[in-house]
Order: sequence, then structure tokens, then C-alpha cells
Amino acid sequence: MKLIHYFLLSLAMLLIIPASQAEDADAQILVVDEVQNLEALGEQARNDDVAVLLMFSQKGCTYCIILEQDYLLPMLRSGDYAKKVIIRKISIDSYETLRNFDGTSISADTFATNYRSYVTPTMVFLDHNGRELTKRLMGVGTEGFFFADIDRAIDTSLNRLRSIVLNKQ
Repeated sequence: MKLIHYFLLSLAMLLIIPASQAEDADAQILVVDEVQNLEALGEQARNDDVAVLLMFSQKGCTYCIILEQDYLLPMLRSGDYAKKVIIRKISIDSYETLRNFDGTSISADTFATNYRSYVTPTMVFLDHNGRELTKRLMGVGTEGFFFADIDRAIDTSLNRLRSIVLNKQ
């Protein structure tokens, strides 16, 4: 019975989520890239003086799809966040081996466990070394307010990141 309920709920969510957000035909379709090399990602973040927004997701996670389609992809498409944050995702149920921020190899599930990411979706906001800069966001917040929550987390991350840089000078 629970399986049927879950299936129907998943089916209903797929029907609600627009496949391409009804963009113009010539609009560039973007995806949130899965990250394999966090060391290179950290180097890019350091060079660009931006934070890293890392979304932990998993296959079959309806809320992960909503977060990506309704929030993260529009952020990428707008271009407004390019000088603030690099947006990537990691599938916690992946069997991939990642290169960690320190250059060591680590499995995706161990990496997620190290960040205490047991619920998907979870967004963490990191510096170039993989340290969390602000409070993580778990799940998908209230429609109409969640963009503000994400923006606030990004702004807090940037302020902390830049104050760390200023204190080192």
C-alpha cells in the first residue's frame, strides 16, 4: 500500500514539475553539474573569490528535482550569481569516487556523511577548502520565500569568506 502511495505521489510530482520551464526556444538549457573533483572546484572558487553551493541529492528524490528545477536552474540561467557562487551537486547514492578538497580520494557517500548530509536535498555553502560558511538549508522551503533564504545564505557566505581574506592581510 505504501509503495502504491509513493508511486502515485511521485507520478503527481512529475506531472507538476515543468520539463523546461517553458523558456524561449533559443534559451540555453543548463543543468546543475555533478562535481567529481572538489579540489579543482575549490581552486576555481578561490581564484574567482566566490563561495560554493553544494547540493546533496539522490535518485528518486522529488524535492531534489523541485530544488534543481525551480530554484537552482533559474539562478544559473539568470547569470546573477556567477560572481557570487559556484553551484554544483553530489548524488549521495552514487558509487563514484570523488577527489576531495584536500586532493584525497573519497566515495560520494562518505563525503556526504562527513558533511552530515543524511537528508536530501541539503545545500551547504562552502569556502575553497570545503569549510561551511553558514547554516545549511535542508529540504525545500516555502514557495515565494525560499529564494530569499538561498540569497541570504549566499550573502552570509560571501561576507564570511571575504572577512576571512581581509583578516589574513
